[in-house]
Amino acid sequence: MRGSHRDVKSPVKLGIGDDCALFYMSEDRVGLITTDTLIEDTHFRLKWTDLFSLGRKSLNVNLSDVAAMGGLPLFYTLSLGLPSSLLSEEVEAFYAGLDDAATAFGVQLVGGDTCNSPLLMISITLVGESVKDTLVLRKGAKPGDLLAISGVPGLSAVGLEALERGISHKEAGEAIAAHLDPSPKIELGRFLAERGVATAMIDTSDGLAWDCQKIAQESGVAVVLERKSIPLPIVPQDFAHDPLFYALHGGEDYQLLFTLSPLRMPVLAQICNRLNERITIIGRVEEGEGVFIEEEDSRVPLEPEGFKHF
Repeated sequence: MRGSHRDVKSPVKLGIGDDCALFYMSEDRVGLITTDTLIEDTHFRLKWTDLFSLGRKSLNVNLSDVAAMGGLPLFYTLSLGLPSSLLSEEVEAFYAGLDDAATAFGVQLVGGDTCNSPLLMISITLVGESVKDTLVLRKGAKPGDLLAISGVPGLSAVGLEALERGISHKEAGEAIAAHLDPSPKIELGRFLAERGVATAMIDTSDGLAWDCQKIAQESGVAVVLERKSIPLPIVPQDFAHDPLFYALHGGEDYQLLFTLSPLRMPVLAQICNRLNERITIIGRVEEGEGVFIEEEDSRVPLEPEGFKHF
């Protein structure tokens, strides 16, 4: 039937299932698109965060998705639900935080929507791009690959608990900063992709255990975490869990978790030195399925226990 949508080839290259959806831009380039929503009292509390930091975080969590695919961010749209209780200077501080994050990565605000809401609601859609041949997905891990992570998993979760307990920045400043003002690994992601280091990659927004599960499922492999190799956050006394629990199940770190061939270790070392990034080999990829944690001669399945929306 002439004029039917059936006659038009879809521009979508990859839909649901990775950090970003992909669409065709040209013969050698693909577009990346991702959306994140932050809701007051679900993702943040205004008594804990200043509006400038919240603006930065709102964009940075989207930028982290582009980083996880080795892409370059381009522009974004913003939809805001604003409660009438917010002061105009608070809204201005929020926009200043957004602009600060956008300027750092050369990203432009191109539109959106604003409406009244009983709670502060923030939804951002970010568009980026990547060279098709260097794009990194979640499904590229192969048996024999190593598993690596940037930063310290679980640090943000420790920061969240510190805020809930009213612990000061002096006592848990690094962890609190990791929770309130995460920094996306755009440059690291691009180096890992463009230099052919990462075979699969994801950002650690849902916690190490969950994100290992996603790589294992998408790649059709087993992921084995080596207990002694996992970097652990410093946890103040009398917190709810031990450091390993936060490292495995704490979310919102926005670090990069990736797999690589052992043959690419020299290139990874060069990248670490150039960018001054902390990257740790924490496991390996094997044939099979599922995620396991190994300590000496013991290996047990690892079941995610992180945050679930529903």
